[in-house]
Amino acid sequence: MDVYLDKNCQTYIPLRSSTNVPVTAMLPMPAVPLPCLRCLDWTSAPPKDIWRLFHLLDVPNLEQVHLNLDISNRRWNTVYANNRVSTMDSDSPVSAHSINTIRFSNLSELEVTCLDVDGLRCALKRMEFPVLKSLRLSQAIEDEIRPSFPPLPTLDSIFREPRLVNLTHFTISHFSLELHAIDMFAYMQSLEVLSIQSCRGVGKIVCALAGSPCGSPLDRPVGARWICPQLEHITLTNCPDAKFRCLKDTIQSRKHFSNSTAEDDQLCRRVIRPLRSIKKIHPQRNSSKAPHGQALPTTPLRAAMGLSAASPNGSFVPGWTPHERMKPKGITKVTVHGCKRISEVELLSLQDEQFGVLNVQWKA
Repeated sequence: MDVYLDKNCQTYIPLRSSTNVPVTAMLPMPAVPLPCLRCLDWTSAPPKDIWRLFHLLDVPNLEQVHLNLDISNRRWNTVYANNRVSTMDSDSPVSAHSINTIRFSNLSELEVTCLDVDGLRCALKRMEFPVLKSLRLSQAIEDEIRPSFPPLPTLDSIFREPRLVNLTHFTISHFSLELHAIDMFAYMQSLEVLSIQSCRGVGKIVCALAGSPCGSPLDRPVGARWICPQLEHITLTNCPDAKFRCLKDTIQSRKHFSNSTAEDDQLCRRVIRPLRSIKKIHPQRNSSKAPHGQALPTTPLRAAMGLSAASPNGSFVPGWTPHERMKPKGITKVTVHGCKRISEVELLSLQDEQFGVLNVQWKA
């Protein structure tokens, strides 16, 4: 059976001339149900047209999706009712707030490997992942001798809803981590395991997890908010700019404040109420004020509320607590592979009682 998909995202069945209806007429058809599908691997997926496949399928029990994206400008060929074959006529990224959003109610694991960051920005914009627990974002390496490390896009430029409330495992590979990557981790309140592989700019991320200025692990600014307060396991693989001093300070700081007194704990757990309501910002107008993939400036009020300037604060996400100050957990497991600035002796020293690390793994 031929299935036609028109520009308005409607699925149709072509009517044959044997009926009393003209051949050019179309009838709506529901999505094909696949209730037993649990895992989907897709190679060379066209980034801008991925949502079209899921619009044709009803996959209520899908739990794992592994996507290997094609280049960002690769489109599906489309056959129209007059037998004309052409590609999609829109080259702009899929709008983040358009209709016909695909919602994956049971998807817990998502892996995306891209050839360029533009493909990563537009591949998932029409999808929602309310129960996502494991996320892996990778850049495919085409030249092993001279690999490229493009900047990792902001989370709000990748996902329609960047607040990943249930995310516990996050892996990033072969990207350059710019300053806006720190804001990205603020969307991951439940993150427990962080794995960074073959990335540049890792040092600033490790320092940000300390919650204090680099080199002063216990000099924490008053009112500062912890990034990834539930984090317990860090893995660094082939990260040349990862320094032991920064890693040690982060672990020491989180260990110290995780053992705070009852008075400090009450301060950490208090709920901060905004002084006044924030005017709802239309997402499309808001996104037009900054270059694509970059976060907008954060005002003092928004910073006090723990919201990124690019956050879609007009919507409600169950489980999201932007006003609550949480005490961090201590880092209990550290894995380091191929990081030249971190020696085995240094890593083993983290098992001292003052750091609280129970398990360390090192490999040259």
